[in-house]
Amino acid sequence: MLDSEKYKAAVHYIIASCDDPIKLGSIKLNKILFYSDSDMFFNTGKSITNDEYIKRQFGPVPKNILEILKELEDEKKIAIHKVRHGHYEQTIFVSLNDPDLTKLTAQDVDAISYNNYHICNDYTAKEISETTHNEIWEMADIGEVIPLYTVHADKLGEIDENDIKNIEEALSECQ
Repeated sequence: MLDSEKYKAAVHYIIASCDDPIKLGSIKLNKILFYSDSDMFFNTGKSITNDEYIKRQFGPVPKNILEILKELEDEKKIAIHKVRHGHYEQTIFVSLNDPDLTKLTAQDVDAISYNNYHICNDYTAKEISETTHNEIWEMADIGEVIPLYTVHADKLGEIDENDIKNIEEALSECQ
């Protein structure tokens, strides 16, 4: 179930934590949420936002992000601006006050901080978008939900002798 207060806290924290608003547009915001939710789901079985991710042209997009941004803007916690960069328009997010982190766990903050720092500073929007175009994304249709549990499939590798040994041991214990 979606906890909109926690979700808003996470989004507000992302916006407030990016040191330069020009570095954080819609694509990067969506990817920070996607990677933070994926990391938490992979490590704990639960996401931060509990949102679903939908396949879009530039990668997975949180289903409810527009409503969350609108609520934050209506509450005067963030401002949203459009800035023209050559042939494209970028959405800029500015935090108007400090985010309330009481809704987030320390693990949530760690996952968001890590992804926020690296995505804001180490990638262009195009580069981070392309990193989410994995096999799972390729198999989905535009508009289709990409379940977070598919993050496990993305971590799969080749089966080796240790895997076979572990499977045989597990099977022998079942007999």
